Amino acid sequence: MLIVCAALDKLSSCELSYAEHETLLWSNVATLKAACILPGYVMLFEGMPVILRVHNLSTDLGITNGSQGVVCKIFTAVCPAGFTYASCVLVEFPYSKVCLSDLPKGYYPILPSTWTFTTSIDCAEEKQENICVTRYQIPIQPAFAVMGHSAGGKTLPQVLINLHEGGFAAYVAASHAQTCKGLCITQPVTVDFLNKQIPSDLLVEVWCFEAIEHNTLVKCRLYQGPFVLVPDAEGEKTLTQALISVQFNTNIISSLTKKHCIVEVYSNDHDDEDSPAKMSVASKT
Repeated sequence: MLIVCAALDKLSSCELSYAEHETLLWSNVATLKAACILPGYVMLFEGMPVILRVHNLSTDLGITNGSQGVVCKIFTAVCPAGFTYASCVLVEFPYSKVCLSDLPKGYYPILPSTWTFTTSIDCAEEKQENICVTRYQIPIQPAFAVMGHSAGGKTLPQVLINLHEGGFAAYVAASHAQTCKGLCITQPVTVDFLNKQIPSDLLVEVWCFEAIEHNTLVKCRLYQGPFVLVPDAEGEKTLTQALISVQFNTNIISSLTKKHCIVEVYSNDHDDEDSPAKMSVASKT
C-alpha cells in the first residue's frame, strides 16, 4: 500500500491551520538556497527501494548520504492539522555493518530530520507575512533509478544506462555493473560518442595544479627555477575557449622581480597552426 507521508511543519509562535500547512507542503522549497532541504511529501511503500539523503547517520556503519536500501516497515502518525506523517521508517541497508538488537542484520530505523527555513504566507488584508518554519521529514527518496553520481563506489548486479553523454560520465556509469550480462545499454553507441574532447575548464584546472606543483618544488629547493603564476581557473573564461596545451617557460632571467610564465595556446581559429599564439602573464610583485 502506498503511503503519502507529509512533512510535519511547526511554528514557534502558533499552530498552523489546515490551509496554511497545506500551502507550506506544496510550496517549491527547491528554490531556497539550503544544503539540507526536506520535501513536503514523501511517498513510500513496503519493499520500495530508497536512497538516504541529506545526512550521514552513521559513517562507521555505512549509513551515509547516498546509501541505498529497501523499506521494510513504515510507522505513521497524524498531526493536529490532520496530515499523516512518518514517525519512523525501518530500512534494510544490505551493504551496511548494522546489527541492532531485536532487529535483523542490516535493518536501521530512519527518524525524521529537522530543517528550519523562512518563507512567506498570505495573511489578512491580502498581505504576506514572513514566518520561520521548522520542518520534520524522513530523509529518504525513491531509488528506482539513481544518477551515476549517487551510485559512486557501488557495484550493482543490473545497470541500465545511456552512454551518449560520453567522457567521464559514461565510464563512471558503465563501471558500476558487476558483469557484462548485467550491463544494459539503452541505445547503440560508437567510439566517437565515448571519446569526447576534454572540457577546456578541466584543462585549465590541470594547468593550475601543475603551477602549484612547480612552485612547491621550487620552494622546497627540489627544483631550480623561478616561481610561476598560479592562474585563477574561474577567471580565465576567454582563455579556456581555445586552450589545449599549456607549457611553462622556466628560462627566465633571474634579474626579473616579477613572476612570469609563458602560456602556449593552440587554437583551431589560429592562422598558423605551427606557430601558436603566446601570451605572457605577469603577477604583481
